[in-house]
Amino acid sequence: MENRFDFTTKYKIIPVILIVVGLVATIAALFIYHDHGARVWSNFLLNTIYFLIISLGGMVFLAIHTLGTAGWQTSIQRIPEAMMTFLPVTAIFMFIILIGMWFNLHHLYSWAHLDHPDELISEKQGYLNIPFFTIRTLVYLGGWIFLSRWYRQKSLDLDNDPDLKHFHKSTMISGIFIVFFAVTSSTSAWDWLMSIDPRWYSTLYGWYVFAGLLDSSIATIILIVLLLRVTGHLPHVNKEHMHDLGMYLFAFSVLWGYLWFSQYMLQWYGNLPDETVYFHERLRTSFRPFFFINLCVNFGFPFLVLMARNAKRINWILVVAAVGVIIGHWIDFYLLIMPGTLGAKSSGIGFLEVGMTLGFVGLFLFVVFRSLAKAPLIPVNHPYLKESYDYHTQY
Repeated sequence: MENRFDFTTKYKIIPVILIVVGLVATIAALFIYHDHGARVWSNFLLNTIYFLIISLGGMVFLAIHTLGTAGWQTSIQRIPEAMMTFLPVTAIFMFIILIGMWFNLHHLYSWAHLDHPDELISEKQGYLNIPFFTIRTLVYLGGWIFLSRWYRQKSLDLDNDPDLKHFHKSTMISGIFIVFFAVTSSTSAWDWLMSIDPRWYSTLYGWYVFAGLLDSSIATIILIVLLLRVTGHLPHVNKEHMHDLGMYLFAFSVLWGYLWFSQYMLQWYGNLPDETVYFHERLRTSFRPFFFINLCVNFGFPFLVLMARNAKRINWILVVAAVGVIIGHWIDFYLLIMPGTLGAKSSGIGFLEVGMTLGFVGLFLFVVFRSLAKAPLIPVNHPYLKESYDYHTQY
């Protein structure tokens, strides 16, 4: 039953090429853009956080299903396990951003180096200060990495030892992770993203980012599963499995759309200057096209494409929807970050944005494929494996 993925040269060459493209684009941007590296830093933050949440979503997916005693996903669980091994890489990148804050190498967070902050920011300095920000970031990343690696190790231990104590420990780890994640998913979104616009706040912000995390992670799982299925590594994955993944993609796109509308509608209706300034910067400047593209790609497109039941069982439709969602949520994070770090005059989508993102894609694929090759693709001793093999949905 054991089935292994061999990370051969043909799988390495594309990620390596993408990494080289990213490095070349980044180095070129440092010489072409005379902005003291502001655009490079902003894109570095954007891609670091975006691929961090995709990786983190792998652990969220596993923890939810483990606690829910679900069995259908067991035969594909090595994919989200491999995705979460990218978390340490993003932690290194976040550490670089922290060093930049301490040594004033960038101005991603305006509150970090204000000599004379206004009254509103002064009231938040007990929370928004570099030492406390650093401590919180280390706690987030340390907790997520520790728990995900612990879960991964218990999963691999079960391959070598059929004793169900490893499975029960995985359930315990999932419970700890969900409690920890329930708090840190929101606070990390406040710290890393919402504090870029320190004079603005939204009580829905944490949920909004959480919905994007689930949506983009599910889309990534779909693409990797389909790739392995096409190459013959997951012959047991059938249309039922893909249907449920498609259902998730559809549902979380709707959830994201609901939260997007709720946040926008409440602040539009209230019409308070401290709240509407955030949307003014995204609606009344050069960001305006991206504002509407964001809604159409992340909600309208998957809603229409995946609404029909049979659409979720057709591979090419799932691929198109998943790729659209991944690109769409990159645009979403672009809108969350760039207006606050660069502003409308200094930002845009050019060779740096495309090149650096491709570099991150290549690095992500390299780490994930390498992790897939280190363990059997099938968790052979998992108690729910037979249920996953025989899975059939009534819907």
